[in-house]
Amino acid sequence: MYRLLLLSAALIAAPVAAAHTAKRFVEFEVTDPTGRSFTTYPAASEAGDVLRRYLLAEPGARYRLRLYNPNAERVGVVIAVDGRNIISGRRSELGAGEAMYVIDGHRTQVFSGWRTDADHVQAFYFTDAGDSYAGAWGDYSAMGTIAVAVFREQHARARPPELGVPGQGAPRAKAPGADAGSAARESSAAEDRAGTGFGERQWSHSRRVHFDADRTPAFRHIVKYEWRSALCRRGLAACDPGNRMWPDTGFAPRPPGYVAPRW
Repeated sequence: MYRLLLLSAALIAAPVAAAHTAKRFVEFEVTDPTGRSFTTYPAASEAGDVLRRYLLAEPGARYRLRLYNPNAERVGVVIAVDGRNIISGRRSELGAGEAMYVIDGHRTQVFSGWRTDADHVQAFYFTDAGDSYAGAWGDYSAMGTIAVAVFREQHARARPPELGVPGQGAPRAKAPGADAGSAARESSAAEDRAGTGFGERQWSHSRRVHFDADRTPAFRHIVKYEWRSALCRRGLAACDPGNRMWPDTGFAPRPPGYVAPRW
């Protein structure tokens, strides 16, 4: 099956967290455009082949997904943001038959947006669920998640030669059963939830390659990103203490023990 190999960010990189690479197959982090990592917190539910984390989303911030393959052999990765495949835009189940990127051995690739053609993506940025790309399709089923499924390559038969640059990306498919009324209700209910927007157009060159993925992923990374207020309620992030120079009330309160003077 033909997959995408990202060319503009295929960089040689040193191993990251080498003690875990044999288990996790790729190392994964969420960074801003300067390379700064966003704050993450461990999740209580972690299976042997799934690593789950919480991430502190910063309103309006652009972000990128940095993946490093420490193996000699290349791997395929299906990436879904808010439950939508970042190449096709379609609803994702992290399956082997979906559109995926291929990462060569000992290489790092950075994914910065929704792919719209072979040479461009639209930037990821944290926003309200109602402004998100998934929300625009009426799909709130996996809002606030970034999921990476890592697939090994089958070697039952030799690969054919690599192909040239693909044409336009696959057409977007609306979430099954979504309509304007249900989308509006979901959007209203999700106003305080974080999502990922469809940002500015960016250069990101890719080409198609042949890659037969195993039927099941070898490992999955799943990040649940939320605003600070939500992580505060979960007891993970420090709650916002407010600003002592900007009180919440509109008027001066009576001081403790105040007794009105008699004139």
